[in-house]
Amino acid sequence: MPNRFIKGCILVVFLAVAVFLIYPSAYVEESPGDTYNILGNDNSGKKYIDFPKADENEKGELMLLTVAVSGASTYFSSATALPALFQKSSDLYPREAYYPPNTSNQQVQEKNAEDMQNSESSALIAAKNYLKEKNIDFDDKGAKIQIDDVGGPSAGLVFTLGILQKAGIDITQGRRIAVTGTIDNNGKVGAIGGVQQKMIAAYRDGASVMVVPKENISELEDIPNIEIIAVDNLSDAVNKLTSNN
Repeated sequence: MPNRFIKGCILVVFLAVAVFLIYPSAYVEESPGDTYNILGNDNSGKKYIDFPKADENEKGELMLLTVAVSGASTYFSSATALPALFQKSSDLYPREAYYPPNTSNQQVQEKNAEDMQNSESSALIAAKNYLKEKNIDFDDKGAKIQIDDVGGPSAGLVFTLGILQKAGIDITQGRRIAVTGTIDNNGKVGAIGGVQQKMIAAYRDGASVMVVPKENISELEDIPNIEIIAVDNLSDAVNKLTSNN
């Protein structure tokens, strides 16, 4: 009788573990994603930022930062999600944070694409306004910002700084600078998500400086050999980046 009881307990535990291993997680995992030097070209040779008379002599890099998300639109088991609890580079968030109730994958992707398009438009307007104030000629007719497979609004600031760099303002001064933050038409910089994961990606890919919104600064932990610059508007970002060297 005891043997049957023990065997029964072992079976229950085995089944519980098996269910845990295959049961879909209610969470998604954020981890450091890819980075893109928006002063350069994509793998097909297409320029990320292009406009008439743009300076194409790269002096340093401006790195667009992304977050990799596991489990938002693909199968993600509870067992796969568990290690993220013990990794500084990863965070777990309820799936509803990415997929609100009654929202399809396609709708989320369309919203991300719309946010990216709006950030590109605001980056052009903010850059044009700034350059006009500085009496720097900028022809935005035919200007293009284009990057594939990246969505959301958090690339606005890096696009704006990229335009300024190509318009003749030496933002990078030869440095590899990582940038994240939204931007509006007036140049105001807004908070973003996944800032710690983006910082790790910046460090991994060799950035010496990272520009972040002031609203996010409290979320960051120190990483050696990378300088953090917190900004709340475009002028603030340009002044700090061009006066540090």
